[in-house]
Amino acid sequence: HKIGKPSPLFEKIETPKIQELKKKFEGKPAPQKNASKASAGNPEETQKLTDEVAAQGNLVRELKAKKAEKAVVTEEVAKLLALKKKLADLMGEPAPAGGKQNSKLAKKESKKPEVSSSGTTANGAVDNQEVERLTEAVSKQGLLVRDLKSQKAEKSRIDSEVAVLLDLKRKLAVAQGQDPEALTGGKGKKGKKK
Repeated sequence: HKIGKPSPLFEKIETPKIQELKKKFEGKPAPQKNASKASAGNPEETQKLTDEVAAQGNLVRELKAKKAEKAVVTEEVAKLLALKKKLADLMGEPAPAGGKQNSKLAKKESKKPEVSSSGTTANGAVDNQEVERLTEAVSKQGLLVRDLKSQKAEKSRIDSEVAVLLDLKRKLAVAQGQDPEALTGGKGKKGKKK
């Protein structure tokens, strides 16, 4: 068997070629003249789209909380993403990514407390009265759960009161502008060590 003459697999890239490629693929951001005109020239339309995005986001959150059918949730998420794309185009920002990223983004958006019917306003400001009311309710419910546990009440009664307590804590987290899932911890029971 004869071995042929070897040849390089890749072409050596010389410095002038590197400079040429750098210029060609530099990746400069597109000028945002249109974006500044759009957002500055039509704040009413921007506000309208922002409100629509907020309303659609709330609808998606409600559907997920009610554990609605996946097809319905997917359809509403698609509407939400379309509205977000319009808003991003209007403001000259990059649109949300496609495919699985959209569903992940929608899940994150559904958990975001920036616009909530209880506790925060449309611009993300915290309603202090709602926070105080919920803090007091969490405190009272916590005492009730502790009392039931110390009295060794029925497990079903304790579980139902704990569920009420966790719901109040989620509402309080949203009212404070925090992620409710991060505060309530995991959903499963801890495993016993062997």
